[in-house]
Amino acid sequence: MVLKRSLILCSLGLMVLTPLWADASNTPAAAKPRTWKQALQAAHAFNPRIKIAEAAVKIEKDKKRQAQGEWVPTARGTASYGVNKKTYDKPVENPRYTDTLGKPSDFGVAAEQNLFASFGSVARWQKTEAGYQAALLDLEAAESAVFFDLMQVILEMIVSRELKTFYESNITLSQTLLAQTRARARVGEISRTDVFMAEAKLAESEAKYVEAESRLTVAKTQFYEITGTEPSEDFSWPDLPIKIPENEQELIKLALHHNFSIKAEAFREKSARKEVQSQLSNQMLPSVDLQARAYKSTDNTKYYSEPRTEHYKDRSVDLSGTLSLKVPIPLGKEQAVVRQAEQTFNQSRLKRQQTQLNVYQATLQARNQQKAAQKSVMRYEIELKANKKALDAMQAEYAHGGRTFINVSEIQNRKESSYQNWTEARKREMIERLRILSLTGQLTARSLKLDVPSHDARSYGPWIRLAPKVSAPVLLTRGG
Repeated sequence: MVLKRSLILCSLGLMVLTPLWADASNTPAAAKPRTWKQALQAAHAFNPRIKIAEAAVKIEKDKKRQAQGEWVPTARGTASYGVNKKTYDKPVENPRYTDTLGKPSDFGVAAEQNLFASFGSVARWQKTEAGYQAALLDLEAAESAVFFDLMQVILEMIVSRELKTFYESNITLSQTLLAQTRARARVGEISRTDVFMAEAKLAESEAKYVEAESRLTVAKTQFYEITGTEPSEDFSWPDLPIKIPENEQELIKLALHHNFSIKAEAFREKSARKEVQSQLSNQMLPSVDLQARAYKSTDNTKYYSEPRTEHYKDRSVDLSGTLSLKVPIPLGKEQAVVRQAEQTFNQSRLKRQQTQLNVYQATLQARNQQKAAQKSVMRYEIELKANKKALDAMQAEYAHGGRTFINVSEIQNRKESSYQNWTEARKREMIERLRILSLTGQLTARSLKLDVPSHDARSYGPWIRLAPKVSAPVLLTRGG
């Protein structure tokens, strides 16, 4: 009987799970991102670094609600009910009654509220508010960092694919040159040395093709690690919708005012300053508290005797309120706690200043490298066009016996070097442009107009307040 019941349950389970398996097998796989915007959207939805930052925002939001709870009274309610029965042995214990039955009950509520804590409650709420704003900015910074890493991977895929295509055409050219070299060697126009050189050149082109293919495979693996999806082969050079200021001073000012790390550190500095005020209030300054209570108790008792039964009901109401003033007497420990908070605030201030200097230096460096890469792109492009024309002319002369293979190989090597340098320079220029956008707080889903939920305070609470103003004119001049 037990075996039969088990078989029936197993059959029902298979009947339920079979449609689920069928649906899972028929579920289409996630579409591969075909553009850089689709790739960024996939990373936005998947990347664990962004999810961790989102969780940190929610934690800070709950801390803020917890701090707001200090302004709400603390109330506690109590209630009790009992039954007491007592039987007397007449006439030794009570000659009047045979027994008694009592039903006592009471209920009440007590409330406590801090009326004044030397503005400590306000300071604690402002501290958590600043921490919440810093977490929002950390979320924006995490989003920007993930986008920057992903764009570097996409550019590496584009460069590797173009180099792979280029070396594939070089293999075809080397095969043609090898066939021509062997034909000329058979009739005695050139020696076997040229044949060996042509074979070596073909092997070199094949090796470079394999190297480019390996780079592409590594980039695809990194793409999957960031986005959780496999890339397509349709990526093209990105056309960013954001323009970078040409003026260096405007660019530095933009970075110092909009960099997420600087603004987050400014809010952490504010949070540390409010912690000093909170500890000063807790340890050194007086506070006023109010305690209030209201209790009602009832005692219903019945006294049983032979001629009759007596019933007594006793009620009492207790209303009380206490206003207390607490004045701490510092004995040394309290001052130490306040000094620790002050040192933490000082560290936060220095860290914010160091972050400003780092962003200032990184912005200048990225700007200079971007300009250098732009000039390299122009120079290598001119060089590549000249080498293409020279190789075409040299190849035609070689086919008619006017040149040796050494001449052709030299021009071919120059063309390969020019093409690789030109492609890598384009990649460097785009990476530095993306780095500048990241440093100036513009490499975000909102700035790039991605179709994703906006990771700013509008999704989690009030709008991000402006970070405390920082006066650092020394950072706006190159000379310091």
